[in-house]
Amino acid sequence: TAMVMTRMAAAAGVLLLWVSVAVAGDLPGPVVDAEWLDRNREAVIVIDVRKDTKAYSEAGHIPGARLVDWKAARGTRTVDGVELQMMLPDGAAFEALMRDAGVDGDSAVVVTHGGETPYQVAYAARLYWQLKSYGHDRVALLDGGTKAWEAAGKPLATEAAAPERGNFTARDQRTDILATTADVEKALADGTAGLVDARPLAFYLGMDQRDYVSAKGHIPGSKVVPFTLNTRGKAPALFRPADELRAAYEALGVDTAKPAIAYCNSGAVSAATWFVLSEILGNKQARHYDGSMHEWTKDPSRPVVAMRME
Repeated sequence: TAMVMTRMAAAAGVLLLWVSVAVAGDLPGPVVDAEWLDRNREAVIVIDVRKDTKAYSEAGHIPGARLVDWKAARGTRTVDGVELQMMLPDGAAFEALMRDAGVDGDSAVVVTHGGETPYQVAYAARLYWQLKSYGHDRVALLDGGTKAWEAAGKPLATEAAAPERGNFTARDQRTDILATTADVEKALADGTAGLVDARPLAFYLGMDQRDYVSAKGHIPGSKVVPFTLNTRGKAPALFRPADELRAAYEALGVDTAKPAIAYCNSGAVSAATWFVLSEILGNKQARHYDGSMHEWTKDPSRPVVAMRME
């Protein structure tokens, strides 16, 4: 009897381990914390997206995390005969990038980042959106990024991970989470979607302007929700609670239950706004305008509103 009980306990342990791995493969949601990742690290692929790639080794990274250069994660594309910078790469280029990072078609992916600023959170959210855009739904963000991992007392590595090449395949680009210029024009004409400007207030008002944006100000009718509100103001840059985010967006005039299009200057920081609306608040009618003000202002006939100077 004792031997039978021992075998049953061992079998239960194997079953528990299998269930743990299965749950890890499915991911518990769009956001995971450092403790969950620590328990399930062997069952997921961790991608560390960085603009400052030197920090990956110099400041350290989660052991086994594969580095993706933020600049390589975006590309130049021609849309309606107009060359645009910093866009979602075409399927072949993105597929190659993910294969180089060791991502397979069935991989559960956790995207991390430096964890120090809202910009770093946005870079990770952008890569998350890109993975989903090409049909890879098994992806989550690490809340607070690598800084949260470190704050939880977890070890850091400085040796670069060298993954085997993956077999990730980019599927047909999804249109339900992407907004085109035509979609924005339609929203302006018939009010089918609310426009959310994720930039700092100075850009919205037309006080500041990026050199790749051809006009100051914002798209008419858009509500401004600076992307810095999505996370707490100190490192690690953790997402604010869902009820607080919903209240903030609503207070700034955004109906978080209705169709929405998020944009910024180049489609970078607004990815975090799309992530909040779609993944944290559950609004599956939210879309992301990849070209953002860069594409919108390429045609001077498209309307832009800026503050008036008397």
